[in-house]
Amino acid sequence: MDQLLERLKLCRSQYLEGLAAFPEEKASVKPAGGGWSMLECAEHVALVEFGLFRRITSQSTPLREEAGRHREALFLAHGLDRTRKISAPEPAQPSGRFTTLAEAGEAFAKYRGRTIGWVETCGENLRLRSIVHPAMGTMTAYECLILMSLHPLRHLEQMRELA
Repeated sequence: MDQLLERLKLCRSQYLEGLAAFPEEKASVKPAGGGWSMLECAEHVALVEFGLFRRITSQSTPLREEAGRHREALFLAHGLDRTRKISAPEPAQPSGRFTTLAEAGEAFAKYRGRTIGWVETCGENLRLRSIVHPAMGTMTAYECLILMSLHPLRHLEQMRELA
């Protein structure tokens, strides 16, 4: 659990530092070929953190035994790979909830802080909880938290291409 917590904290710091470096005046500019603006990416990141945390804490089900940890390594190895596009489900689609990158970053920081606090105190074996990820299907809560840890950095790279 310590490695997971460290990854959640480190990726939060890296994301927020990267986000703060972007100029607000470019935040709403969309790429010429289509896609999300930096602000839309930042909104999506905050929404995913909020939504997946809610799934883990209120919609997970117990497993009888661990399924094995091989998928955890795959998620760690490929979590930042942007060559495979994944369509965001409707609740994670940006819709103009935030007006600045700073505002979106504050929301993400709040939600990630809540995630970290819960992981620190939950006392459960998160490999024995199952959830349905809206884009990736059934996985353990631990696997979902790995994806959650890396998700902001995946979109930070996308935003860097727009800066």
